[in-house]
Amino acid sequence: MENIEQIITNLRTIFQLRNDKEIAELLGITESNFSKMKSRNKIPFENLFLLSRNKGIDINSIIYGQNGNNKINFKEEIIKNLELLNEKEKEYIYHLIKNKILEKEI
Repeated sequence: MENIEQIITNLRTIFQLRNDKEIAELLGITESNFSKMKSRNKIPFENLFLLSRNKGIDINSIIYGQNGNNKINFKEEIIKNLELLNEKEKEYIYHLIKNKILEKEI
């Protein structure tokens, strides 16, 4: 999992943001929630993916930096991170993936 401070720095650089309030607004969360997120060293990755898609910015640039050169092996990371989830969370991820596959078939 990437360091939240690095992701915040990347967001500030890419979107030329000055403060936490602007970052919270960009992510679509309240400044209070953003503050809690920072203190817990958590990041709303769904919000990052939506931001990436809506702004046309490579998600790797947001997570790893401007050039996004630090590509990851997604299959390995998914498998590794699945081990950290409980059964209900694993089931949720399964259904997300299955839904995405079905959308492609339609």
